Amino acid sequence: MFEVVISQLQTGRVERKQFGTREEAEQYLEATVERLVNPPKKWNKRTEQWQDQKPKSLRDYRLEIQQRAQTVMTAQPQMQMRAAA
Repeated sequence: MFEVVISQLQTGRVERKQFGTREEAEQYLEATVERLVNPPKKWNKRTEQWQDQKPKSLRDYRLEIQQRAQTVMTAQPQMQMRAAA
């Protein structure tokens, strides 16, 4: 299990997402970097036109892939209540 951690250094905001393989985590990280460097155009309601957004600096972000041990959850047996007679 691999976890992608994206931290915004100025605000302290942290986004975490888990993946089953390292390749999936790397693909997600590449897509995130592409979105930050080349942001999609934004619709301006006032002018009713698409506007380019200012690209983000990667210096303001920390992008990591961390390997995590897979957690195993076990079901707890349910307690049975006795009917009052």
